[in-house]
Amino acid sequence: MSQAQTSWRAEKWRAVFVFAAIYLQSFVLYGCSVVSISFYVSYLIDRGIPNIQVGLIGMFPCVGYVFNLCYDLLDHLLVKKNVSLKVCQCMFFTVAILNCVGQGAVDLIPSSYNDLLVLVLTLQRAVSGYVGFLASKGTVECCRVWFPDHMNLIIGLECGAYYFGGAFVILMGGYVYEAFSFKEPFLVFGFVAVLFLLFNLATLPKTSDPVLVKAKEESAEENIPEAEHESKGLKESLAADTTQGLSWKIIFPLLAQAMTLILEGFSTSITTPYLLDEFQVPLGKGSSYVFVFYIASFLGCSVSGVMLQRRCGPSKIVAAGSISAALGVLLIFPGQVSQCLYNLVPQTAYLGMFLQGYGCQLVAVASLPAVEEVHVVLGGRQCTRAHKSAVSTLWLCSWMLSVYAGHMVALMVIKYMTCTLGGWIMAVSCTCAAAVSITQDVAIHRSKTAPPRPEV
Repeated sequence: MSQAQTSWRAEKWRAVFVFAAIYLQSFVLYGCSVVSISFYVSYLIDRGIPNIQVGLIGMFPCVGYVFNLCYDLLDHLLVKKNVSLKVCQCMFFTVAILNCVGQGAVDLIPSSYNDLLVLVLTLQRAVSGYVGFLASKGTVECCRVWFPDHMNLIIGLECGAYYFGGAFVILMGGYVYEAFSFKEPFLVFGFVAVLFLLFNLATLPKTSDPVLVKAKEESAEENIPEAEHESKGLKESLAADTTQGLSWKIIFPLLAQAMTLILEGFSTSITTPYLLDEFQVPLGKGSSYVFVFYIASFLGCSVSGVMLQRRCGPSKIVAAGSISAALGVLLIFPGQVSQCLYNLVPQTAYLGMFLQGYGCQLVAVASLPAVEEVHVVLGGRQCTRAHKSAVSTLWLCSWMLSVYAGHMVALMVIKYMTCTLGGWIMAVSCTCAAAVSITQDVAIHRSKTAPPRPEV
């Protein structure tokens, strides 16, 4: 075997380990957020916390997301402080683990100090949202920098890791809570997360050089010392001129994303109570619908990344995902329009949840390149690294805030209207998102195929 072949094989194995490190980090980060989701509400209510306070505590990660719009700590560290991506990610990872373990420690607060308990949990949830957002954006930057030729594929797989981790950790957390007490799920998961953190410290690259590219070109400067031959990294590219700013037209793909992903929060909040009340399904079976949703989300993220890597138009993927989500809603909330379908809801709800989870994540992953494409093609502007960083921030905020908005919509639907009406509203929202994406795709196609304007 030649030296070049040996070097290429070693590079591929290095890329596999780097991908595994980022994948496990995504798995753990979402797990830190949802480890208590199966028992969190019942624990707080048993402690005597009012329902309204329980709901507000659950919404406080939004504060962390909004704060990132005001101050982007990741860009500050990468550009002004010249901190490496590896250090940033491991730092965010460590804070997320400590915050997760700290949530389990609140069980030590006596019941007579419930006001203190609410304050501590509120701060922890806000920190969880802030750090989770920073780590998520850092993951996007890792994919963009270390896997430039496979970025869309890797981002899709990494997003899938969030939901795979969520499905696994929710299941694990419920069983450990039943077997022991409130703090044990956090301690068990925290121990596993520390092992993954050590793997990241040993594996992630120290520089911003790509770890895998499609083809390696011989350089005439290959004899230049390595210190002079390294890429200029994120600092220079993020500090590039952005006087034009982002095109206002990116609001359309972000709107299509939000109108679909609001269903994610709505469906995971309302489906189980709806089926329990309307069809008297057992509690264990009710939770299995959410599990199907998470598995479908994992598949949707992965498939979306593969389709993008194969050059499928992102706007087309968003439209297809929105239509899939709308069909999934109608299978669960048919109302009295079809009595036959209504009677089969406990069975068709599995397919409905699958279509919703799959469609929502097709939209979520494809929306990032869709926003960049609209900025360049319809907006007629260059997309520098700084533009891409800003797009990543808006994309993540739109995604995460839409999910929490869906939770709020579900609460309002339960209080003020029927679940069926709320489901139909979500179906209309997804259909409108599909219409926006189709119109957007047509406009992009016409812009690309239009003849150049004659010079005056």
